Amino acid sequence: MTDTPQSISDMEAQIAALQRQRDTAALVGLKAAQSILNEQAAASLAERLEAVLDDLPNGAEVGGARNQAALLIANLRRVTAYFDREATRVQKLVDVEAES
Repeated sequence: MTDTPQSISDMEAQIAALQRQRDTAALVGLKAAQSILNEQAAASLAERLEAVLDDLPNGAEVGGARNQAALLIANLRRVTAYFDREATRVQKLVDVEAES
């Protein structure tokens, strides 16, 4: 007896269903990370570091204090925005699934 291979569209549908399940399972963790990053202490960290950038040495080396602080500021803002977008995207997906 030979098995009939699945079509690509069937496999893509299965992959999409698994991705939705993975996203739904990750929602609690995404919201927890989003909450931490949006707390006042974390939210003001970039602003507080920005306020002291001019007081840090502006060395040419990549590992210099000012460069490291600027990288941290940029990354903190980028990561916070990522978690905001991802939590919103997954919440919408969960809401659509709940309405179905």
